[in-house]
Amino acid sequence: MTKKSAKSEGNHSDTPELMTFATPDFSDAGQGFVVALTPLGKARARMATFSVDVHCLGIRKISLTELPLKVILDKGLSALRVVPVEPSTARGIVEGAAAFAKKLGFLSPQNLPEGIAFFGQIRATKPPFSFGKNGKPFYTQQEGDSDEFVESVLARLEKTCGSDGFGFLLDDLREELLDGKEDALADATAADQVFDTDE
Repeated sequence: MTKKSAKSEGNHSDTPELMTFATPDFSDAGQGFVVALTPLGKARARMATFSVDVHCLGIRKISLTELPLKVILDKGLSALRVVPVEPSTARGIVEGAAAFAKKLGFLSPQNLPEGIAFFGQIRATKPPFSFGKNGKPFYTQQEGDSDEFVESVLARLEKTCGSDGFGFLLDDLREELLDGKEDALADATAADQVFDTDE
């Protein structure tokens, strides 16, 4: 696997090499990962893994870890199914997704600045796809998304975009969320912050 690297002048000046990776089919899948990796010597590395929803919710989760470099390169990256990308593109995906979601009322995890710090002074470039799906936000329910969470997301989207301004796909297409959406969402919590922790 070819490694993309760049010199970083930011918070990781003692580990200047930066390797970045991303899901190759973001525009189709909507969900995926961006990884920023800074080696610590020859044996270990610090890694920021961004779980990204480019169709709606932006940055779902950020994991900051330190692991043996060999484990990351041999197993971790292949498990995430990511490919090398330019650091500027990786940053563009992360910051673009966060900004898109924020306009819809969904905030990023609190540790986003720590994850962004991996990119140092590298400037973001526009990714080769548009955020949203077919010009609209599109929420796809993921494993672990509770009924309450789903209803909160749909309520926020309806408030922000209007009933015809977004799309969604649920694992369990319950009748009350399709035929009687207004009633089902009436008591949903349209919170200003859907993601406000780094859990």
